[in-house]
Amino acid sequence: MTMNAHHPRKAHERFLLERFANAADIQLQIVEEREAPDFLASVNGRLIGVEVTELFVERLNGQRTMQAHESIANRIVGKAQRLYMQSGAPPAHVTVCFGPSKDLRRLNRDRLSEALAGFVIKLALA
Repeated sequence: MTMNAHHPRKAHERFLLERFANAADIQLQIVEEREAPDFLASVNGRLIGVEVTELFVERLNGQRTMQAHESIANRIVGKAQRLYMQSGAPPAHVTVCFGPSKDLRRLNRDRLSEALAGFVIKLALA
């Protein structure tokens, strides 16, 4: 599946891959943008699949990082979205914001995802 080069996430992944290849002095040519793996690339005449994954540190100087908070929030909302779609409810655009001071690690993430999906389903947005 070829991805649109103007998609912000794909552009960011391409940037990271190109920066890595440059820093590692690897001659890499991106052949195709995809979903999984993210890219097909040619390295030394060999075609390889490349999946770009960002690593982050959950705590820095004893404090949670915003990246860790965002990762947990994305998992909660992602599961809620899957549950909503599985319900057969009509398409809906919903924005969910979690306050940065809320410790999401202590929440029952599965229950929160289910409650979020159920709330939007009950809105009957048809």
